[in-house]
Amino acid sequence: MTLTISENIRRLRRARDMKQEDLAATLGVTPQTVSKWETNTGYPDLEMIPSIANFFGVTTDELLGVDVSRAKEKIQAYYDEIRSLNAQWKLAEMKELARRACREFPGNHMLQHQLAWAILQTRTTPEERAEGLAIAERVAEEATDINQKLEATMLVAYTHEGNGDKKAAREVAKRLPNVNFTQQALIRLEDDRDTELATARANIDLLFDNLAQQIESLAGRWSVRVDAADDPLTIEERIELYTQNIELQHIVYGDNLLFRHYNASEWHQIIVRLSMSLARHSDALDHLERAIYHAEKYAEYTTDDTYSSLMMLGVHPQHQSSWSDGPTLYLLDFDDAQYDALRDNLRFTALLDRARTAGMME
Repeated sequence: MTLTISENIRRLRRARDMKQEDLAATLGVTPQTVSKWETNTGYPDLEMIPSIANFFGVTTDELLGVDVSRAKEKIQAYYDEIRSLNAQWKLAEMKELARRACREFPGNHMLQHQLAWAILQTRTTPEERAEGLAIAERVAEEATDINQKLEATMLVAYTHEGNGDKKAAREVAKRLPNVNFTQQALIRLEDDRDTELATARANIDLLFDNLAQQIESLAGRWSVRVDAADDPLTIEERIELYTQNIELQHIVYGDNLLFRHYNASEWHQIIVRLSMSLARHSDALDHLERAIYHAEKYAEYTTDDTYSSLMMLGVHPQHQSSWSDGPTLYLLDFDDAQYDALRDNLRFTALLDRARTAGMME
C-alpha cells in the first residue's frame, strides 16, 4: 500500500519520537503547519520537500509515497555491498560507497554508521577523523534503533581512546549497558536445544573477547613500557597474566586456534619483550618461536574449518580479512640493543630467517 505524504510525515516523526512542535522548530515552521500536513488539510511548499526528506533520511519519492519498498530495497542493497567491501577489507572503496549512499539517503542512521566506521578505520586526515567522529556521535544521539545507537556509541568511545583521550572514552562508555543487561544474560529463554547450543557458543566467543581485553588491561597492554616504574604489577606478574590469557584461549577454542592464532601470536610477542627486559633470553626465544608458529598457523586456516573444543564445537572462525592479511612480528624491534646478546645465537638467527621467509618481517 502506498502512503500519502501526510501519513509519511506523521509516521517518520513518530519513528523519531518527536513532537509536532519539535519538527516544526527544526524545519522553521509553526506547529499548526505541521498539524495541517499530517491531517492532510495542508501541503508542504514544494521547496520544502527536499528539506523534509533529507531530515528524515528518505528520498523525496519515499516522502511523497511514490515507492517506499523500493527505497528500503536500495538502502539494504547499499548496506549489503558496504558490508561485503568491509569483509574484503577494502576500506577505501567502502568509504566511497558509503559516502554515495549517504548522499542519497542522508538521514539513514544505518548507512551513516557504516560511513563513520569506514572513515575512522582508514588512514585519514585530522579533518576526516573529526568528521567520522561527528557522524558517529550524531547516530549515537539520534538513532531510535537500539542496536544502531549502541554500535555508534561504542565507535565513539573507541575513537576517543584511539585519539588518546581516555577520559572522554570512559564518559561515553558509561552510556552503555553492562553485561547483566544484554541478551547474553538471557540465553535460558531459548526453547530449542540446538538453538540454545548455538547461542551459547556465540555468546562464549563474544564474552571471551571481553575477558581477554580485561586481562590485557590488567597486564598493562603491550603499549605500557616494560620499564614503567610506576606500574603496580611486576614484569613477572604481567608475564603470568599474558600466559594465563593464552591458556584460557586454548581452553575455550582447543588446540587449533584458527582465527585466534592472531591473538596468541601477539601475546607471545609481548612476553618476548617482557622476558628480554629481564634478560631471560631462553624464555624469550621460546616465546618468539611460539609467536612465529601461531602466525604461520593463522595463515593456514580457512573459514571452512571449525573449532575442536567442546565449548566451540562446530563453530566456524572469522575471516582473516576482518583484521588483516596476517599477523607479523610488528610488536618486536629486533634492531633494539637488548637483542645484541642474541645476535650470535644460532636459534635466534634461525627463527628470524624463518619469520622473514614467511613474510612476517619488513
